[in-house]
Amino acid sequence: ALCSNHCGALICAVFGMAADVAAVHQDCVAQLREIAGIGDEAARQLLQATDWRLEDAIGLHFAQGADGDLAEGVAAAAPPDPYGAGPAGSSVPVARPHEASSSSSPPRASASVSTRASAGEGASSPSAGDGGDAEAGSPVPTLTGWFGSLGKRLSDLGQSVLGIASEDFEGWFEGRYGRPTPTFSKECFGDATKRALEENRLLLVWFHQEESTATERLCRDILQNSLVLELIDRNFILWAGDVCRFEPGQISRLLTCTAFPALVVCHPLRNGFDAFGAERFCLEWPLGTYAQPLLQLCPPQPGEARSPDEAIAALTSVAADHHDAESARQAEGTARRMQADEDRSLREEQDREYEQGLLADQLRAIQRAEAAEGSGGGGAADQVAASGAAPAAAPTSAAPPRPDDTSAAAASAEAAV
Repeated sequence: ALCSNHCGALICAVFGMAADVAAVHQDCVAQLREIAGIGDEAARQLLQATDWRLEDAIGLHFAQGADGDLAEGVAAAAPPDPYGAGPAGSSVPVARPHEASSSSSPPRASASVSTRASAGEGASSPSAGDGGDAEAGSPVPTLTGWFGSLGKRLSDLGQSVLGIASEDFEGWFEGRYGRPTPTFSKECFGDATKRALEENRLLLVWFHQEESTATERLCRDILQNSLVLELIDRNFILWAGDVCRFEPGQISRLLTCTAFPALVVCHPLRNGFDAFGAERFCLEWPLGTYAQPLLQLCPPQPGEARSPDEAIAALTSVAADHHDAESARQAEGTARRMQADEDRSLREEQDREYEQGLLADQLRAIQRAEAAEGSGGGGAADQVAASGAAPAAAPTSAAPPRPDDTSAAAASAEAAV
């Protein structure tokens, strides 16, 4: 009895999960139908061809065209839908006669797995010759697809509540507006600023707030413009932040951005003393990372679109100014290095000449000392020779010994005997 209870609970859990997957799939069909403007049948086939990934299905639809025959182009690649309404053994659902007349009418709904389970049909497979609906023998979807769909739904929910994370902007942009997609920095603001400083680039910051007409025009008319894409690849590091999140919100307030979407061009600096211009305002975020704002492109009113031509011209101008400034800085650095090399060569030559002169003076001093020592040694030898001749002549002129001395010597001899 206990095993039966556990098996029954397990079967109910599996069929409940399958019912949730069916609801998620139906929700994806409804979203794709609303976005792409196609019927349920074409939307289902697109989702089957992309393993029920909504963004990939949208991209496939807009890549191949939005005509009504798109479903026929992907039907061969579509895997069987476990919740389709096609006949047994078919891999693609077949439209009913009453459905073929209108592509916008929903297909005939099949009974859910949970309903079959309650009727006792979910635990048994149909016979080989059974010509009934495929739902009776439909396999339960894999957990991977279910968890993938659930994760996507949770991610969308998190983005709508908490805002889009900076590392997710590239995927979000491509899913909403397709290609071409600019290269977004997936780092935090501080790391993006440091990388721009190392690569001698400007930092282009996009402050996003909500999806609106202004956001769509910014993305399609500016960020997908071929000239802007080339400028970004050559001169900018693009970093995007949703002001609903903490870091982008704080940075936008420090830069006094009040209307969104906004584009801000910043020049990364090594320290706050390198700021230039009249105002010399410098943003420090985070601590020890500096950037000076050069250009702000904010809409006149919140949600109002800015002129694409004006924005493109401003970005082109600031990129050209930065290129000219970098060229002048490099030329100035080259001139300073050449001047330093010349000064060093001159100083080395002067040091070499000084050392040679000092060595010559030392040699002359040594020669003078040796000459002085040579002349002093000859005079001393003459004096020694003169003093030696005098003692040899002394005995001839010596006085005779005195008598007292002779008697004393004789007494000493006798005492010794």
